[in-house]
Amino acid sequence: MSDISERKKRPICLYNILRKHTDEDNSLTMSQILTRLYEDYGIDAERKSIYDDIETLVALGADIELTKGKSSGYRLLSREFELSQLKLLVDTVQSSKFLTEEKSRELIEKISSLASKHQGAELKRHVYISGRAKTENKEIYYNIDLINRAINEKKQIRFRYFNWNEKKEKVFRRGGGYYVLSPWEMTVSEEKYYLIAYDSENETFKHFRVDKMTGCEIVDALSECCGKDHDSDLGEYTNRMFGMFGSGKNELVVMRTPADLAGVIIDRFGMGVSMIPTGDGYFNAAVKVCISRQFYGWLFGLSGEIKIESPEYVKNEYEEMLRGALEKQKN
Repeated sequence: MSDISERKKRPICLYNILRKHTDEDNSLTMSQILTRLYEDYGIDAERKSIYDDIETLVALGADIELTKGKSSGYRLLSREFELSQLKLLVDTVQSSKFLTEEKSRELIEKISSLASKHQGAELKRHVYISGRAKTENKEIYYNIDLINRAINEKKQIRFRYFNWNEKKEKVFRRGGGYYVLSPWEMTVSEEKYYLIAYDSENETFKHFRVDKMTGCEIVDALSECCGKDHDSDLGEYTNRMFGMFGSGKNELVVMRTPADLAGVIIDRFGMGVSMIPTGDGYFNAAVKVCISRQFYGWLFGLSGEIKIESPEYVKNEYEEMLRGALEKQKN
């Protein structure tokens, strides 16, 4: 390495050393810095040149501090992410069911590299993945990237779609044939990635678990989503869905709800939901939902505390489902 190239690289190498080995609780002495520069990068530097490099880095915005006392040394105080933010990212990755265990470990390793080696070790101790329910589909990264490209390029995609049987075997829909659809958006619901796509054959929007898609390809045909009657607000749309299931029919449902369940309604439908107090310890919540068995299951999970007021056919469907479930339990 020539003197010129060494001089140019030295500040960058110095910053990397401070970034990797120091933080708020750990610093490096000047002797340790010089040793690291030589062992890691083959740079034989003098103290004065390092002082000059640190001044340059500070002038460029690096938050480098000299600690005082017996163990005086230099440390990098701030970086792109705080440790608490990295822990949040690690928690999110490890709890994501749409990621394979292998991909989760790979991502966590990369997240940990954003911290110092001391903090990185803390992040790794913070992690527990084994035993979690994880997807087995290793194509999911590829699928997500491909679907995003298709949406941006306004192209259609094709793929095969499967479910699992009791023998833990893949069972393909359509006898293993391909779906050809126009992707509209992707969303995460209940820790799973879903594709929302327009099916021109049935003239409706459908949902597909991305981890159950295989053989995904972009088709050289323009997307048919444009101009179709569909919600433009993805957040509002997903609020209406329960587990991304539904008949496709949106209804304004009025529910008589105990006042102490106000938080449950807000958590599920957001602060924009209509809640009108009735003066008797209850309120009427008016919510637009996509009617499905999952919606009725959500109501049942609240121990019958919420009563459907309207529309009448929704109320009747719910009662029929409850009676049918009771009969099956008896048999």
